[in-house]
Amino acid sequence: LTRKKPAQQANKKGNHLSPAFTVVELLVVIVVLGLLSAVMIAVINPESQREFAEDSVRRQYLKDVVDGLETYYVAERSYPGASTAANRNPLDATGANNSTATIYIEEWPADVIYTLNGGVFSVHIVKASDSGIYFKYNSDWREIRECTDVTGVGTCL
Repeated sequence: LTRKKPAQQANKKGNHLSPAFTVVELLVVIVVLGLLSAVMIAVINPESQREFAEDSVRRQYLKDVVDGLETYYVAERSYPGASTAANRNPLDATGANNSTATIYIEEWPADVIYTLNGGVFSVHIVKASDSGIYFKYNSDWREIRECTDVTGVGTCL
Protein backbone atom coordinates (compact mmCIF):
# COMPACT_ATOMS: atom_id res chain seq x y z
CA LEU A 1 0.00 0.00 0.00
CA THR A 2 1.25 3.42 -0.90
CA ARG A 3 0.11 6.50 0.85
CA LYS A 4 -1.10 9.44 -1.22
CA LYS A 5 -0.02 13.01 -0.52
CA PRO A 6 -2.75 15.18 1.12
CA ALA A 7 -3.27 17.28 -2.04
CA GLN A 8 -3.82 14.11 -4.03
CA GLN A 9 -6.17 12.36 -1.63
CA ALA A 10 -9.66 11.76 -2.90
CA ASN A 11 -12.45 13.59 -1.12
CA LYS A 12 -15.55 11.80 0.19
CA LYS A 13 -17.62 12.46 -2.94
CA GLY A 14 -15.33 10.75 -5.36
CA ASN A 15 -11.98 10.76 -6.99
CA HIS A 16 -11.54 14.55 -7.23
CA LEU A 17 -8.42 16.16 -5.85
CA SER A 18 -8.84 18.44 -2.84
CA PRO A 19 -8.22 22.14 -3.51
CA ALA A 20 -4.76 23.43 -2.59
CA PHE A 21 -2.44 26.17 -3.75
CA THR A 22 0.77 25.26 -5.47
CA VAL A 23 4.06 26.91 -4.61
CA VAL A 24 4.05 28.67 -7.99
CA GLU A 25 0.61 30.18 -7.34
CA LEU A 26 1.70 31.41 -3.91
CA LEU A 27 4.86 32.95 -5.39
CA VAL A 28 2.82 34.74 -8.07
CA VAL A 29 0.52 36.23 -5.43
CA ILE A 30 3.50 37.36 -3.32
CA VAL A 31 5.18 38.98 -6.34
CA VAL A 32 1.97 40.79 -7.35
CA LEU A 33 1.46 42.10 -3.80
CA GLY A 34 5.09 43.24 -3.69
CA LEU A 35 4.71 45.12 -6.97
CA LEU A 36 1.49 46.77 -5.81
CA SER A 37 3.06 47.90 -2.55
CA ALA A 38 6.13 49.26 -4.38
CA VAL A 39 3.91 51.25 -6.74
CA MET A 40 1.86 52.62 -3.84
CA ILE A 41 4.96 53.74 -1.94
CA ALA A 42 6.27 55.46 -5.07
CA VAL A 43 2.94 57.21 -5.65
CA ILE A 44 2.40 58.25 -2.04
CA ASN A 45 6.07 59.22 -1.42
CA PRO A 46 5.94 59.78 2.35
CA GLU A 47 8.96 62.13 2.40
CA SER A 48 7.34 64.42 -0.15
CA GLN A 49 4.07 64.37 1.77
CA ARG A 50 5.88 65.25 5.01
CA GLU A 51 7.65 68.19 3.35
CA PHE A 52 4.37 69.40 1.84
CA ALA A 53 2.74 69.30 5.27
CA GLU A 54 5.69 71.12 6.87
CA ASP A 55 5.50 73.80 4.16
CA SER A 56 1.80 74.25 4.93
CA VAL A 57 2.60 74.68 8.62
CA ARG A 58 5.34 77.23 7.84
CA ARG A 59 3.05 79.20 5.53
CA GLN A 60 0.42 79.24 8.30
CA TYR A 61 3.03 80.50 10.83
CA LEU A 62 3.78 83.34 8.44
CA LYS A 63 0.09 84.11 7.91
CA ASP A 64 -0.56 84.20 11.66
CA VAL A 65 2.36 86.60 12.21
CA VAL A 66 1.25 88.80 9.31
CA ASP A 67 -2.32 88.95 10.62
CA GLY A 68 -1.00 90.05 14.03
CA LEU A 69 1.33 92.68 12.53
CA GLU A 70 -1.38 94.11 10.28
CA THR A 71 -3.85 94.23 13.18
CA TYR A 72 -1.16 95.96 15.25
CA TYR A 73 -0.74 98.55 12.47
CA VAL A 74 -4.47 99.27 12.29
CA ALA A 75 -4.63 99.83 16.07
CA GLU A 76 -1.29 101.57 16.63
CA ARG A 77 -0.77 103.32 13.24
CA SER A 78 2.76 101.91 12.95
CA TYR A 79 4.53 98.57 12.87
CA PRO A 80 6.54 97.38 15.86
CA GLY A 81 10.30 97.85 15.72
CA ALA A 82 12.67 94.95 15.13
CA SER A 83 14.84 93.56 17.91
CA THR A 84 18.57 92.92 17.66
CA ALA A 85 18.02 89.15 17.90
CA ALA A 86 18.88 86.97 14.90
CA ASN A 87 15.25 86.75 13.79
CA ARG A 88 14.58 90.43 14.74
CA ASN A 89 11.50 89.33 16.66
CA PRO A 90 9.52 92.49 17.51
CA LEU A 91 8.17 90.86 20.67
CA ASP A 92 11.73 90.92 22.06
CA ALA A 93 12.45 94.53 21.03
CA THR A 94 12.30 97.41 23.46
CA GLY A 95 10.40 100.60 22.84
CA ALA A 96 7.03 102.19 23.35
CA ASN A 97 5.46 100.68 20.25
CA ASN A 98 6.68 97.16 21.08
CA SER A 99 5.21 96.89 24.56
CA THR A 100 1.76 96.19 23.15
CA ALA A 101 2.90 93.81 20.36
CA THR A 102 2.15 90.75 22.49
CA ILE A 103 -1.53 91.71 22.46
CA TYR A 104 -1.63 91.07 18.72
CA ILE A 105 0.96 88.32 18.38
CA GLU A 106 0.93 85.67 21.11
CA GLU A 107 4.04 83.79 20.06
CA TRP A 108 6.73 84.50 17.50
CA PRO A 109 7.85 81.37 15.58
CA ALA A 110 11.62 80.94 15.83
CA ASP A 111 12.16 80.53 12.09
CA VAL A 112 10.24 83.65 11.01
CA ILE A 113 12.51 86.62 10.23
CA TYR A 114 11.11 90.17 10.56
CA THR A 115 12.44 93.27 8.82
CA LEU A 116 11.16 96.83 9.16
CA ASN A 117 12.42 99.44 6.71
CA GLY A 118 10.86 102.90 6.37
CA GLY A 119 7.37 101.92 7.49
CA VAL A 120 7.30 98.79 5.30
CA PHE A 121 7.80 95.40 6.92
CA SER A 122 8.55 91.99 5.53
CA VAL A 123 8.65 88.57 7.12
CA HIS A 124 10.01 85.38 5.66
CA ILE A 125 10.61 81.73 6.48
CA VAL A 126 12.55 79.02 4.62
CA LYS A 127 10.52 76.31 2.87
CA ALA A 128 10.96 72.84 4.33
CA SER A 129 10.98 71.19 0.91
CA ASP A 130 13.61 73.52 -0.62
CA SER A 131 16.07 75.48 1.52
CA GLY A 132 16.76 77.86 -1.40
CA ILE A 133 13.17 79.15 -1.48
CA TYR A 134 11.43 81.33 1.10
CA PHE A 135 7.84 82.15 1.88
CA LYS A 136 7.89 85.94 2.08
CA TYR A 137 5.31 88.60 2.89
CA ASN A 138 5.88 92.30 2.30
CA SER A 139 3.41 94.89 3.59
CA ASP A 140 3.48 96.60 0.16
CA TRP A 141 2.49 93.35 -1.62
CA ARG A 142 -0.18 92.25 0.86
CA GLU A 143 0.36 88.61 -0.08
CA ILE A 144 2.68 85.68 0.64
CA ARG A 145 5.02 84.86 -2.24
CA GLU A 146 7.70 82.25 -2.85
CA CYS A 147 11.09 83.93 -3.27
CA THR A 148 14.62 82.75 -4.00
CA ASP A 149 16.15 85.82 -2.37
CA VAL A 150 14.82 87.51 0.73
CA THR A 151 16.36 90.90 -0.07
CA GLY A 152 14.99 91.48 -3.59
CA VAL A 153 11.53 91.89 -5.04
CA GLY A 154 12.33 90.60 -8.53
CA THR A 155 13.17 87.11 -7.30
CA CYS A 156 9.66 86.26 -6.10
CA LEU A 157 7.09 84.18 -7.92
